[in-house]
Amino acid sequence: MDDNKAKRRGRGRPPARSAEETAGVIVEAAITEFLTSGYAQTSVEAVARRAGISTRTLYRLVENKAALFRMAAESRIEASLASPDTAGTAQSGVEEQLAQIVLGYARLFLSEEAARTARLVMAEMDQFPEVGASYREMALKVSDTLEAHIRRLAAAGKIACPEPALAADLLRGMIIGPQRQMLLGLRPPMGAVELEAWAASCVRMFLYGRTRL
Repeated sequence: MDDNKAKRRGRGRPPARSAEETAGVIVEAAITEFLTSGYAQTSVEAVARRAGISTRTLYRLVENKAALFRMAAESRIEASLASPDTAGTAQSGVEEQLAQIVLGYARLFLSEEAARTARLVMAEMDQFPEVGASYREMALKVSDTLEAHIRRLAAAGKIACPEPALAADLLRGMIIGPQRQMLLGLRPPMGAVELEAWAASCVRMFLYGRTRL
């Protein structure tokens, strides 16, 4: 009898998602909707349907579509620059530490999703200034993270770098160099393997002046 009751209880509703899990589902649904339909044609209701949640639940987390776009952008930044690989490099060598940061940066600008996002922003930022503003905020946050890391390495004496801001600017330019070609359709976005190879090459050129040791 007790076993039967336990089985009946087990066939009830699945466990409720945590707030973090719900946010993750919303972010993925939002990104899919934005990249598939464009910013103008995406609605909060459509994102809620794709996420499998009520519109009321979604509005408890974001107040409008602009906030939803910003939430999605910030989530991608955190995933790329605060991943376990990046966060756990404190005991790694300089090249390994910098390579993880650069790889996160490259993912945000050179991947398939990044290229589609950049095209969306360029196409719709005049009509929807909030899209351009969120994208600029994302770019600045990522740039600041890279510069801060170079400053820490220089302050610790791990790299000879009397001008960290200039060094970071030059490294940024090297990392995102292929982006313009991608946006013009002259080369495809980078996959995971190519991104890792590109990040490693950028770091070696930055540290040693050559891509191979």
